[in-house]
Amino acid sequence: MRYSSVLMVSLALIPAYAYSQQPLQDQIGAVANAEADQKSTEDAARKAALAAQKEREAKEQALREAAIADHNARVAKDEALQEAEKKREQTYEDNLRQIQLDSMKTDLDAKKAKVSRANDYIDQDLKEKAATTDVIQSNADATRNITSGMKNKMESEGKAQEKQAKGFWDF
Repeated sequence: MRYSSVLMVSLALIPAYAYSQQPLQDQIGAVANAEADQKSTEDAARKAALAAQKEREAKEQALREAAIADHNARVAKDEALQEAEKKREQTYEDNLRQIQLDSMKTDLDAKKAKVSRANDYIDQDLKEKAATTDVIQSNADATRNITSGMKNKMESEGKAQEKQAKGFWDF
């Protein structure tokens, strides 16, 4: 539409005598050519505007898709971080549980060793008491043997003295 007003102004400025010298047919052709030029210019402008609109829409669509992709990437990254944190915590808990189990096993082994050593002490104590009993028994046997020997000696000496005494008075 701008072109039509420009065309009209330019036509108005052409001196009137130029129109009078041109045949009417040429003038009509010039007007038709001007209108055709104006129409092709308007069509080209419409096509350019339509192409620009399509380009803007394509850019907006690309921006929306990029925003969605960026959002999806952030969500995926957050989920991956959460999963990694969960796995790290699970590993920590597993390690802590293993340490507790190892500690309990060590305590149990220590108690078993203590019980085993206690049994060794009990066995040693029983052997010591048995040895003490044997010593006491040996001392008792030795004392009995000494006593028995002394008794036999005394009896023998008594008999000898009796014999001697009988023989002293027996002449």
